[in-house]
Amino acid sequence: MKKILVDGFALSENNLVGVSNYTWQIIKHIANTGSKFNLDVAFLPPFNKEIEQDIKDLQTQGKLKLSPISDKFLWTQVGLASKTFLKFPSVLFSTRHTLPIISNPFTKKVLTVHDVGFEKYHSKENVEMNKKSLKRALKVADKIIAVSEYTKSRLVEVLKINPDKIVVIHEGVDFKKYNDAKNDSKKIEEVKSKYNLKNYILHVGTIQPRKNLKTQFAAFAKFNLEASQLEDIDFVVAGSNGWDFEDILAKPESLNINDNVKFVGRVSDEDLPYLTAGAKLLSFVSLEEGFGLPVLNAFAAGVPVVTSNNSALKEIGQDVAVLVSPGNVDQISDAYRTVYFNEILQLDLCDKGIKKAMLFGWDKAAEKTIQLLESL
Repeated sequence: MKKILVDGFALSENNLVGVSNYTWQIIKHIANTGSKFNLDVAFLPPFNKEIEQDIKDLQTQGKLKLSPISDKFLWTQVGLASKTFLKFPSVLFSTRHTLPIISNPFTKKVLTVHDVGFEKYHSKENVEMNKKSLKRALKVADKIIAVSEYTKSRLVEVLKINPDKIVVIHEGVDFKKYNDAKNDSKKIEEVKSKYNLKNYILHVGTIQPRKNLKTQFAAFAKFNLEASQLEDIDFVVAGSNGWDFEDILAKPESLNINDNVKFVGRVSDEDLPYLTAGAKLLSFVSLEEGFGLPVLNAFAAGVPVVTSNNSALKEIGQDVAVLVSPGNVDQISDAYRTVYFNEILQLDLCDKGIKKAMLFGWDKAAEKTIQLLESL
């Protein structure tokens, strides 16, 4: 039986988003496929509280093993590296842009790359640190998983990686969870009441410059001048503070829309499907994304989407969402107006979105990942 050692470091993060969500979903779905792998998850105690019981249940059921590594600062280069010698896995699978420089030479290494956007949208210190770490990992990886064709193209163009080394495996969406939510009007109203909401445009994501919220706020301010005469509309931001967020939080006041922009923080996994399903539309006009899971979640929930005409967002949203230039305030504002007040267009976009979301399941992502791991 092939032994797969998985880097589960991200499972200890406080918020199960981005890489940590991907890590959990891919581990959970591989474990539940009944594959013939001996799955061993290395982790930094303690687990995120949302998944702690679930992953321990998988251990109790014999679907995976858990291997704690307690030293946070030497976790990858010493702790994880030593596991490859002590446990002798066939494959080491890292989900988070890093691999040990030195590890068991008989262990194949697989690395998932989510995006290379840090090159443009982070501080100079973080850019250099992330780029150096990623370059080292890419060099020692036997195979690389890119979560979109766009991410693959960036790896080839920016970091000069051999395209034959890269396999594109899209992330997944919890289709049933979001699609069921759109039909539960009672729960939708409960969640809207919890956050004191009525009619709203939704944005989901960490508050940071790459999410382009200042431009979306400016577009909303222009849209709201007209729309507010018909009904009271809010722009809701669901996400925790990231880096360089202070100016973003201050922007609504300078646009005189402070009362209509609601920062609700990170929303729980239980509430998010209903908050999404209750929105009039999703605004996800980022400067760049390696994938864009909130877009797929909205598709599954039957919510129309306005998103960027670039990066992986174009790849996912083509012919299904309204695509706009992320730097064009007028174009974004016009898109809000067109979608918000056109019920026929809303229905068309919702129907197309649901069909598109059905193509992106975590079970499919797990199946393709298993096929790759088995090939090594």
